[in-house]
Amino acid sequence: MLLRLCLLLLAHHVACQDLDPCIAYTNMTDITRDVYNTPRQGDRLICDLDLQPGWYRLVDGLMPTHCLQPFSCGTQAPIWLNGSVPLQAQGTVRMTACANTIPTNGSTGACCGTKIPIDVRNCGQFVVYCLRRPPACPMAYCIESAPRMASPPVLTGPEIIGDRFRFACGISFQRGIQNIAFNVTWSFDGVDIPTRPADILTGDQRIAFLYQEAWRGNVGKTLRCRADAYYVTTPNVRSAILTSNGYFGGVRVAPPVVTVREAGGPQQINVTSTLPVLCTGAQQRCNIHLDIDVTGGSWEDIATANQCLLLLTRDHWDLNTRTATISTTVQATRDFVRDGNQELHVTFIANYINAPDIWRGYRLPRLRVFTVDGETRRCSAFADPHIRTFEGRDTLHLYEVGDFVLLRSTQRQFEVNIRTNECVGRACVCAVAIMDGPDTIAIDVCRQRWGAPPARVRIVSGGSLAAGTQIKRTNDGRNFMISFASGSWLRVQDFATYINVEVQVPAEDFGHVQGICGTFDGNPDNELRGPDGQTFELNNNVPTLFFRSWRLRVDQSLLNGATRSQPTRRVIRYDNVNIVTQCLCNNITRTADCGNNRVIQDPVRNLCRSCHDVTDRVVTRTQNASVIDDDNDEPAVRVTGPTAVPDRPNFRTMINFNFTASVGINVTILTPGAEVNPFPRFNPNLPVQPQITQARANQLCLTAIANFTLGVRCATIVGFDTSGFVSSCVEDMVAAQTTVFLQASVSALEAGCQEAILRNISNFGTDGQGRRLPPPEVTKNICPNQCSLRGVCSAGTCLCDEGFTAPDCSVQVARPPQIIRIMRNGLCNSRRRPCRIAFLIVDNFHETPNIACRVRDVRIDNGNLTPGNNFSIVPADFESSREVGCHLPDARVPEDRALHGFLISLTTNGALFSNEVLYVVYDSRCLACNRMGQCGIRNDTCLIEGTCRRAREENPRNPSELCDPDRDQERWTSSLSRLAAFPAPCLPTNNRFDRWDIWTSNQTGCPCFFDKNRTDCACCEAGACQCPDPNPNQCALCSQEARLCGTRQTSPENGVDGWTLSLTGCQCAFDPSRTDCACCQNEGCLCGLEHRNQCSPCGRPEVCGSKPDVFGGLRVHG
Repeated sequence: MLLRLCLLLLAHHVACQDLDPCIAYTNMTDITRDVYNTPRQGDRLICDLDLQPGWYRLVDGLMPTHCLQPFSCGTQAPIWLNGSVPLQAQGTVRMTACANTIPTNGSTGACCGTKIPIDVRNCGQFVVYCLRRPPACPMAYCIESAPRMASPPVLTGPEIIGDRFRFACGISFQRGIQNIAFNVTWSFDGVDIPTRPADILTGDQRIAFLYQEAWRGNVGKTLRCRADAYYVTTPNVRSAILTSNGYFGGVRVAPPVVTVREAGGPQQINVTSTLPVLCTGAQQRCNIHLDIDVTGGSWEDIATANQCLLLLTRDHWDLNTRTATISTTVQATRDFVRDGNQELHVTFIANYINAPDIWRGYRLPRLRVFTVDGETRRCSAFADPHIRTFEGRDTLHLYEVGDFVLLRSTQRQFEVNIRTNECVGRACVCAVAIMDGPDTIAIDVCRQRWGAPPARVRIVSGGSLAAGTQIKRTNDGRNFMISFASGSWLRVQDFATYINVEVQVPAEDFGHVQGICGTFDGNPDNELRGPDGQTFELNNNVPTLFFRSWRLRVDQSLLNGATRSQPTRRVIRYDNVNIVTQCLCNNITRTADCGNNRVIQDPVRNLCRSCHDVTDRVVTRTQNASVIDDDNDEPAVRVTGPTAVPDRPNFRTMINFNFTASVGINVTILTPGAEVNPFPRFNPNLPVQPQITQARANQLCLTAIANFTLGVRCATIVGFDTSGFVSSCVEDMVAAQTTVFLQASVSALEAGCQEAILRNISNFGTDGQGRRLPPPEVTKNICPNQCSLRGVCSAGTCLCDEGFTAPDCSVQVARPPQIIRIMRNGLCNSRRRPCRIAFLIVDNFHETPNIACRVRDVRIDNGNLTPGNNFSIVPADFESSREVGCHLPDARVPEDRALHGFLISLTTNGALFSNEVLYVVYDSRCLACNRMGQCGIRNDTCLIEGTCRRAREENPRNPSELCDPDRDQERWTSSLSRLAAFPAPCLPTNNRFDRWDIWTSNQTGCPCFFDKNRTDCACCEAGACQCPDPNPNQCALCSQEARLCGTRQTSPENGVDGWTLSLTGCQCAFDPSRTDCACCQNEGCLCGLEHRNQCSPCGRPEVCGSKPDVFGGLRVHG
């Protein structure tokens, strides 16, 4: 054995004398030599008896420097290094390796039972060992490798701790190994944080933290942690470095690219921060302010929500998702202009003045938005009527009478119905109804005549409108525009007895429309398609069979209140979700144009300079329609003929009024069945045209078209085809032998030309903010109503022909205004409304600073109308060129008058006054009036001396008379036959009037007003009220409780009772020569002849005679 050991030492010496061991060495890689490898039964034990002596680098670690238990390192006797690894400066050091052997005698083995000399060299980055063969088997050199991490570290967070957040780097490794250590480093985008030293975890520590401050200058980057493991005893032996998952800290915009269509809805955009916005307690407001900026192309092509800004705060942080998300929407604006597809960018410009400093300098990503242009169309029906379809290739002529489907969407609730009636031998459109979503709105002039009110808008679908629905009207009351959130609109021009109609269809209805207007699919060959799909012949532009296929039954018409079920196809909704506040945003120009439904950027909606919003007014009027009707103050009254009265079977008396009568017409009392003369109609005395030939009509039409504002523009620049309008104009004029349709044809041509100009994006300019501006010839240079064809339009102002004035040249200078009629037939029920404004239907009228009404009273007595001589000038409210409201000085019915009248006239200049018309205010307590100008006295009332009286009401001047409707409704009736017989009173003795309190009939026995369960409170005289605690057993004059309660008003010192001061001594109202009647107090009224010694509250005659114990019985004769 000794010889063998010597030979091994010699061989080792020779092997270790080779070249530099830090260069010339052999790698030893054998994981089975690991100190934690305990062999199991049946495993083959490692033995180094055949190891080739020399320098070895233990790649997997170092030789352990501590005692090892037997059966470690995959062998029976593990060999370890007795001593620490030398320093690099020490060079090669001779050391001893120990083998923990098991003695043969069975005793416990020694840690260094066998000693083997070896050399050790520290090469700086690694250690090499000059090893020799051990003396026996199984005996092997051990390797103490670095700890092996089974998985990379896990990065979690952020976690909010107070006013900061932190991230955790967690290491998954078994606990209980005290010798273990971990080295944790942090990086952003793969670059170590230079100011952050490594975190050393020892023992059972497995988590390292990184706090909010480390993100300063690193927002927008991805955070990772890295870790390697080692044993504390061998810090130079490190495991492989493992990198955690990454965490992006910043803001993401999702989706990053969107496509929005003019025919579609909004797209939601989420702005999500992966870091919470946390501020220290010193900051009062903590948020990131994001301004929304749209750039590229035409920035007004998209609309966003949220006032062009977003605020990101701590409150948005979601603990479950560990994100903070705020949302907005982007939507292609519907500009109704062919501007092609656009590419734009939405940038979120951050303001960090109220944000933590870690965000400073961070720029959010941009959103790319692609907009897809949409196709829209208009359809119109004008004059008698002519239909200009969507494709506009042909102008159709509708000569049928009835209700028709002008257009109907097959995919949503969108439909337009028109009604035609007979008109100069053909037909004219007199009403239209449009349904868009939940709203159905109608405009009707079908029953119009000279003297009827202008066209009125009514909400057929109910008393409210969806958000985004708007109704506008021009000041003159002739033009209406009804617009909807979908982008559709209806324009109506009122020509008194007929209307022009124009409707616009938005892009989402392309290919989904049917009706008289056509199919709106870009194919002009299939426009004449019926509801069943049949295509009809054009038939010289009068396709009668086609029109009849779209005729509606009465119960099917929207104008009659018909409803529609939802289409079975895709439904497009325009509710409050789509029409919340939307904005057009541009940060460069500091533009934040916000409002409801800004997604609609239709230039037509803003072209009318004299239009104003009447939506609220129409809604209010519709909601009140069941209570107050425009033409009838009494909805329950129905007129069935010229002598009809309110629907009561036995009216004994009727009063007939001529409501457009002039001064001197009497009001007469009529008997049942008497004929009522119809009230006169106003005749405008239109000038009679000479016979109009084809040539004459052609000349008139061409002249009118040439003189209107857009005539030259349409014919030259736009290339708009005017031939259809000219031929329709000529045809109408020849057929009607009047120019009544001339203005309607010119108006329709102007609308069609306007559409052609606005469709072409090249006609638009831009303003100082880069927003598109429509050309002035279709905006500020348009004149109202084509100057009524009585003037020339110059830069938007009518230069009227001689003898005409008004903004549209519609008024004859030499004629005063004409009052045609009074709304509600000149009747006003003072019990239902204040009757302080009379609304007049007028002609030859326009708004001036000097418009006013002249009013004088009319007294109506016993069927006679007596005008007063005192005139009052009162204010006038301009409603339109055909409506005006006159303020009456005090039109409430006087207390003693059931009928009162006013004669009203009108002026625009204070010099020329119109005709006078009669306005009657009546008291419905005793009168019921109908629209024919008839008033009947109600069966249970009387009309005596011009005052309404209830049945059994006494004559205040003679209590022996009363109203007895069964005997006479116009005169007092004697009541002596019903009087009870009481003996005449004797003069009373003083003790008869000794009373505890003149207002208290009993001190107890009545329910308490403050506690209905109690009945121990005072009972009160007429006109008195109980006193509150602490005087519940006393009464006092109502409204005087605070003054009188607690102080008794005894009798007779304070009078006989609360209303009677003394039984006699005052003048009698029924006979001024007598002074033996009662004296009243507290503004009481004498009871009358029967009870002349008693007073009562005025207006309460039932009190009289109610206390015979005090005042005695009746005293009929003096």
